[in-house]
Amino acid sequence: MNKILMAARARESRASVRNDPANAVAVAQIGARIDALEGSTRLWGWLALIAVGGFFEVYDLALTAPISPGLVAAGIFKTGTAGLFGFSDQATFISATFLGLYLGVIGFAGLGDRFGRKVVFGYALAFYALATFVMGLQDDSIWICFWRLLAGVGLGAESVAIDCFIVEIMPKHLRGKAFGTAKSIEYSAIPIAALLAAILIPHPVFGVEGWRWLTFLPAAGAAVFWMFRRNLPESPRWLASQGRAEEAHAVLNALDEGGQQKSCSAPVTQDATDPYPARRDASHYVRNAMLMMIVYFVFQNIAYYGFSNWIPTLLEAQGVQLKHSLFYTFGVSLAAPLGPILIALLADRFERKHQIIAIGLVSIALGLIFAHSTSPVGWISAGIGLTFANAALSFHGHAYQSEIFPTSIRGRAVGFVYSFTRLSAAISGYIVAFVLTRGGVPAVFLTISGCMIIALLTIGWVGPRTRNRSFEEISGRP
Repeated sequence: MNKILMAARARESRASVRNDPANAVAVAQIGARIDALEGSTRLWGWLALIAVGGFFEVYDLALTAPISPGLVAAGIFKTGTAGLFGFSDQATFISATFLGLYLGVIGFAGLGDRFGRKVVFGYALAFYALATFVMGLQDDSIWICFWRLLAGVGLGAESVAIDCFIVEIMPKHLRGKAFGTAKSIEYSAIPIAALLAAILIPHPVFGVEGWRWLTFLPAAGAAVFWMFRRNLPESPRWLASQGRAEEAHAVLNALDEGGQQKSCSAPVTQDATDPYPARRDASHYVRNAMLMMIVYFVFQNIAYYGFSNWIPTLLEAQGVQLKHSLFYTFGVSLAAPLGPILIALLADRFERKHQIIAIGLVSIALGLIFAHSTSPVGWISAGIGLTFANAALSFHGHAYQSEIFPTSIRGRAVGFVYSFTRLSAAISGYIVAFVLTRGGVPAVFLTISGCMIIALLTIGWVGPRTRNRSFEEISGRP
């Protein structure tokens, strides 16, 4: 009983600190110090370390497309109505992946607002590594999908922590470049997964089927990386929002390699009784921002994963053999890490919502070209362009949604949005399977294009501007 009372008092104490107007000023002061930072070596090193953790998430998602044909070839997965629930087992595998991501996001993403970004980031990654390793030991489609779902739970919690982590340690004039750099590192997992699949799936290694190696390798890598996570600091913005301003200043002092900033620098002059009078109804803003991002990501994810998770299958539907389709997938996937890093050079020069719209229109055009191509040159060239555009679109979307929410609820807000996007991605497998069966590859890309248009109209209509603006200027709250 005493422990329960102590825990209740601790929660009340934390809540009173967060709601204290003076603490809001302290949070804004930390934000001002961060926005005044230049891109130091240590800052970019922390970013790279976070991105390497995200590498395993992207690898796992990238594995969805090439591993399914390998499981079919191994006789574990069934195609057509012979699979689970009367659908192809690939569709169930995709749905299990994103259902797990949904459960991880909706169940655990909010923990980042309570316990910190670093804690959730580390333990979610460890859980993913264990579940992925166990999945590689299975011989039945049901258990493979079950452990795939559990691996997705870990990745769901981790993905939200990563986005919050990045946006909270980078100054406003570098947020676009930071997300582009991070996503380029993360998306390097896509060609690596495709190349490993092309090499390992057709031939067993040491008597072990290639698809199993594709699960063992990232699990081992994630387990090793988990030990290096201790080199990361906690998010200074999150520390300040919890009333731990001294710790937040200590993190920023470690970044101040030139010794020019001091803990008392970048003062905030707002009225301490109401630091952000410009937007008193913060809940109304947050509700509208959530609704906008839910609509955007639901339709954008159907379009994005409708292509990336089905590349080998779409090529096989065009008459390409499995071995060749895997190598075509590898060639196309090389564009994934190039898209974010190249677009990042312009990411902070133009308004982010306008870049999202422009890149989305390009992806629609390239998707329609891919659907009507009849030669390897057409498939690879259009596929490379589409993968490039989708990767750039993805990093802009991650950056945008993380920018528009206040720090104190960023994990919960981003997680809530993610929960809907993962559900949409989960059903995307069944949508593509149904449309592919009924109308072929052209019908798939018409469906994808329609979803993308709805997503772009939503952002263009109600999306706020974020370029070179502080979080306080965007949302009215720290």
